[in-house]
Amino acid sequence: MKLVAGALAIMLASVVTAGVASAAPAEPEGSLVGSAGGKLPKSFGPLGGDPVRFTVDAKGPAGGGGGTFHVVHTKPDGTAHAEFSGRVDCLIAAHGQAVMTGIVEREALPGLPPGSTIIGKRIGLSVADQGRRGDRIGWSWATGGFQENTLPCTSTVPFFTTTHGDYKIRSTF
Repeated sequence: MKLVAGALAIMLASVVTAGVASAAPAEPEGSLVGSAGGKLPKSFGPLGGDPVRFTVDAKGPAGGGGGTFHVVHTKPDGTAHAEFSGRVDCLIAAHGQAVMTGIVEREALPGLPPGSTIIGKRIGLSVADQGRRGDRIGWSWATGGFQENTLPCTSTVPFFTTTHGDYKIRSTF
């Protein structure tokens, strides 16, 4: 009888401990790190053929996170069209895909009309990590002088295949 009571006590303790341990799952974490780009396709009109590069170092919990981003857009002859960077304000990463948004803190916009500014505006970047085969990326910001903001943790589908560089996405989802 003592043996049965002891076994029941051990089983009950195991069940209670397992229930407590699984009651509060850990907050999902993720990261998007890397730098990649390529030449804009002809569908970008007069910007077609221009090299672009997006560099990101974002880490943190889903829907939060921190880090930095840097975007460089040059003309085929190497002259600057636009360059801006800032801090990441949101990251969601799962299953080899990520969306991050960030607030622009620094800019150089020689290719935009005089007086244009994007300081304080939110941009979005989406990434589908394809390994070294050429990742796919998408980006969002208001184009006509950046009058609008992108919403937190939003961007377009990854529509552009990179030709150089690589991103690494990690997540606990």
